[in-house]
Amino acid sequence: MTRTLNRLGNAKQVAALKTVGWHGDGGGLFLRVLPNGARRWIVVDQTGGKRKERSVGTFPEVGLAEARAARAAGAEAIRDPGKVTFGEFADEFLKSVLPGFKNDKHIQQWENTLQTHGAPLRGILIAALTTSDVLAVLNPIWNEIPETAARLRGRIERILGAAKAKGLRPIDSINPAAWEGHLEHFLKRPRKRVKRRAAMAWQEMPEFVAELRKKHSTSARALEMTILAWTRTSETVGARCGEIDLARRLWTIPGERMKAGVEHVIPLTDRMVAIFEVMMLGLRPDERIFPLSNMAMLMLLKGMGHRELTVHGFRSAARDWAGDATEHPREIAEMALAHAVGSAVEQAYRRGSALAKRRSLMEDWESFLGG
Repeated sequence: MTRTLNRLGNAKQVAALKTVGWHGDGGGLFLRVLPNGARRWIVVDQTGGKRKERSVGTFPEVGLAEARAARAAGAEAIRDPGKVTFGEFADEFLKSVLPGFKNDKHIQQWENTLQTHGAPLRGILIAALTTSDVLAVLNPIWNEIPETAARLRGRIERILGAAKAKGLRPIDSINPAAWEGHLEHFLKRPRKRVKRRAAMAWQEMPEFVAELRKKHSTSARALEMTILAWTRTSETVGARCGEIDLARRLWTIPGERMKAGVEHVIPLTDRMVAIFEVMMLGLRPDERIFPLSNMAMLMLLKGMGHRELTVHGFRSAARDWAGDATEHPREIAEMALAHAVGSAVEQAYRRGSALAKRRSLMEDWESFLGG
């Protein structure tokens, strides 16, 4: 394609498009906004001098990534399906779906697994790719690096699924990379390896926090806030003034900054309020409170002589304290860590009803650490 692709940006930007008319994403993909507010994805093909329009669904029922995948698959269909290789289709597919991913690391993982472990598949015609071909790339790594192997399988399955949807594979054929009812008969179910983060024993936390409070750097206050609030590194260093409501004593982290993609509200204790009051002085609502890299707090830990610890480990220490030394309910501690608890309905209810209980948990934690 000669024209620039993905001009519409990301899904959030597409959702904001309200102007009536045709909005081009490049490569023949358009979002058409109708006078009644409806929005429809259209793929336009000018092959042979004739204009052909193909609807691929309405937005948001059909998302940006799906529409781009339809554009890529349509471009492949213009060529002879019998001559399209897995590698060629995979490359076009990734051009469309990767811009919709949340972070660069995720994009790199997709590209790396397909280019390295999936390399033997690239030259095989996508219409002729078989279960034996998929097993040939999975078997050597299935037991050695099970997590990578499982991800590779899922990515191959998704690519082959898109190819079948676009007519490049028989519509009634089994996906060679499908797990349920297929590869589960050839491969042992993969086990997830739990990666444990080095953590300090909760009994040692008051002494450590007392030492930390003697330091007056931004990284020291960020680490103390991380410990007090049970947050992850990215949630702390990405905090902006507009997320903090000192009057209501709440810190609201938007869903796009959370690992699970769900908004998280943290009740603020006295010490947390005091830290924010100092760190937010003179800042605009859109400015970061702790303008640090993701490595700053880890480097501080190492500088304090705790080279064996990780920042994430303090969440484990807090959770162990809640379970071993308090009567706070398990689900309240899990919610403080922003872990999903119960059904979707139950989670929605608890987010509102358990705030007071989580505030009590946070206050007890602060008191334990030394007030």
